[in-house]
Formats: sequence, structure tokens, C-alpha cells
Amino acid sequence: MRCCSSPLLIIRQLEAVVRIAESLAKMKLQAVAGEEEVDEALRLFQEDQEMISRIEKQLKRRFAIGSQVSEHSIIQDFTKQKYPEHAILKVLHLMMRRGELQHRMQRKVLYRVNVDTWKSRRASSTSSSPATACSFILASDSAMRTTASSCLQGAAPDAAETRGC
Repeated sequence: MRCCSSPLLIIRQLEAVVRIAESLAKMKLQAVAGEEEVDEALRLFQEDQEMISRIEKQLKRRFAIGSQVSEHSIIQDFTKQKYPEHAILKVLHLMMRRGELQHRMQRKVLYRVNVDTWKSRRASSTSSSPATACSFILASDSAMRTTASSCLQGAAPDAAETRGC
């Protein structure tokens, strides 16, 4: 089973999968989560990631760069399509964090920004270079399962390949 569109998984995502697996084990009144719970947690995580990706693709297709749309109307349109509101809000938040969307008019309207223009303006307005973030990445689903299982049993995640700054 593949967790994301790419085989790489960020450590925060792994921690989320571990928490889901632990919760599933608790629901079954088990002290330790096993492979079955990890597989189910990965399946749930994958469904969530795919839904978020679909929402983002649709939003980008319907919301042209340089245009403004009411946040309320976006949420209404996507909820009519049976998407959960929390997923829609998550996509909007992610796009704002990446600089693809901006709030305008007292946070009632969303404005879609050209990311390349936004990045160049931001780079020219700051004199210092941006801080480099560390990323911890797992190389494959099998390593992720092994790591998730070992994390659940309290062992160190030795299967994870990490890259530091």
C-alpha cells in the first residue's frame, strides 16, 4: 500500500499514522497496535491525502490566478460536492501557508496569487536568506510500516532515512 503519491513520507505524517494506529488498537482494547492497525491507519491516511489533493486540484482549476472569490462561496460549493468542511478549510490553509492564496477585505475574500511573483517580491523585501528547514523522510512504504511498528513498540525508528540541514 502506498501512503502518498510519492513514496516519501515526512516524519510528522509518520507520527500521525502511529497515533491513528494506536487509537485503532485502543478501540479494540489492545495494549499494543499490530500490523493490522498500521495497515488500516495507512489506508485512512491515504484516503485523506487523496481527498485533499482532489480538492486542491479542483480549486486551482476553478479559481484563476489574479481572481478573487468569497471564501464562503468556495466552502459552500465544495460541501455541495460532498467534501467535508474540515478538508476544504485544510486545503485553503495549506495554500495560504504556501503563499498561493491571500485573505482580503477583512478575511471575507480569497485572492489567488501567482506564486512565482509572490516569492520574488518576498525575496526582494528580505535582506537575509531564508532559514533552511530540516526534513526527515522515509524512503519506502515497507520501511514506513517497519518504522511505525517499531515506534509503536517503543523502539527507535532505525529504518527511517533522515536528512539533516
